[in-house]
Amino acid sequence: MSRYEPLKQFLSRQSGNELPLSFKDVEQMIRVPLPKSAREYRPWWANNAGGSHVQAQAWLEAGWRTERVDMAAERVVFVRRGFPNAPPAVARLVNTGEPPCIDINALSPAAARLLGDYTAEMGGDVSAALARAVHEAAKARRARVIDQIVASAPRIPAGVENIDNLTLIHEGREERDGR
Repeated sequence: MSRYEPLKQFLSRQSGNELPLSFKDVEQMIRVPLPKSAREYRPWWANNAGGSHVQAQAWLEAGWRTERVDMAAERVVFVRRGFPNAPPAVARLVNTGEPPCIDINALSPAAARLLGDYTAEMGGDVSAALARAVHEAAKARRARVIDQIVASAPRIPAGVENIDNLTLIHEGREERDGR
């Protein structure tokens, strides 16, 4: 178990999008002093989980990243990764730092083919393929909503160029109410 596991667990339980902590707060959580490099070198706080950066791996796996580190004041602000304003079910999936897990058997044959195509196009990266599929679906949905709004909007009469919004609203209400 990493010495930073208590920090990971603490961050995993937090709500909100930002969490300022002092270096002392972090030391109290992990129950040992931070290494000297944490106070001397800004890169120690980098969001790099590779190599020997076990501390970064802990906060990244908890769904957080460091954003503002004040070396002089010995303070760090953790910011939630991913989509902090997403609905709770989506936020749990996206902000955990864990790869998304879906039941492929729950997909329709067309969705499974699409995911397979996107995965191939993304060089075998299933997470990137899922992100692309959701992005494309969101764009298509947004276009449908805009089309619905445009279709239900009151029409500006031909030849009328300088009509004000209040007049349009009144005419729209009259048309809707059959007056």
